[in-house]
Amino acid sequence: MVRRSNLSRSSENVFNIKKAKQEVFKLGISGFDPIKKEDAKIQQLIKLGAKPPKRKGMNYKDFQIENKKKKNIISDRQKNQQIGKNSIGKSIAKGKSFDRKRRKEGILDIYGKLVHKNKKQLKQKK
Repeated sequence: MVRRSNLSRSSENVFNIKKAKQEVFKLGISGFDPIKKEDAKIQQLIKLGAKPPKRKGMNYKDFQIENKKKKNIISDRQKNQQIGKNSIGKSIAKGKSFDRKRRKEGILDIYGKLVHKNKKQLKQKK
């Protein structure tokens, strides 16, 4: 019997990580405002194995209007991408003016012209 009492005491002193996590989570939830607190409790219950709450019902006409808005937004984005513009309407391509300057001047003007060593030496001797 002495052994059992020692075992029961040692089992009480064992640190349970799961319970500690739950206590820390509860402590964290206590600082939230009521709306966030409710959402956090729901998330905790889902983690523990509860079924998530059902989605709220929506009026069918409102649902159709929302879907039309989403489709319009997506189609506008696709049109802008085909044209080459971002969602605001600005051009995506940048630096074209620099390329035009380079084409007008030619590649040698940018990097300099090639001069052979022998020609340099001849010019220096004269």
